[in-house]
Amino acid sequence: MKKIFIPIFFLYAISFFSCGQKNTKKELQKANKKNITDVRSYTGNAFIFSDPEIYRARCFIIPVDEKDTTTFRKLNVEKGIKGRICIQMFLGHSDLLKLVNDRNKDIISYKACNLPKDSMFFSRVFISYKNCVEIKRTDAKGNVDDSCNSKLVERTDSTEGFFYIYQ
Repeated sequence: MKKIFIPIFFLYAISFFSCGQKNTKKELQKANKKNITDVRSYTGNAFIFSDPEIYRARCFIIPVDEKDTTTFRKLNVEKGIKGRICIQMFLGHSDLLKLVNDRNKDIISYKACNLPKDSMFFSRVFISYKNCVEIKRTDAKGNVDDSCNSKLVERTDSTEGFFYIYQ
């Protein structure tokens, strides 16, 4: 009886250890998976990039994880947008004028992977919008993660959404 007990105990220990390894691998994979930003609605701090040519109404919104307003105001733009998704949106004339007249706007001095130009104005804003529709593009290459991707959204109602520029 003792001879059978030792191999059964050995098999039980091996199976228990291997099941434990599978669960920890799954947990690590879930932890390493990037969060996907909902581009159809967003509320929080963000950088808004606009074209230096002020007649274009397209802007690029890059949401930032930083919730604290004072920390966000001091946040380095390069660190803030690294690996984040870019949301393209067309603004109305009044919103565009707010960006043009922002006295604290600055120019980005390098080519970011998800922005079309290497010299664009940016403002630090708190933005809130909802009920937008994501426009699917045929040339998109698997926009699943939030790294260096750009998604185009369109407002469904002109009254939905606002942004406040930090001064």
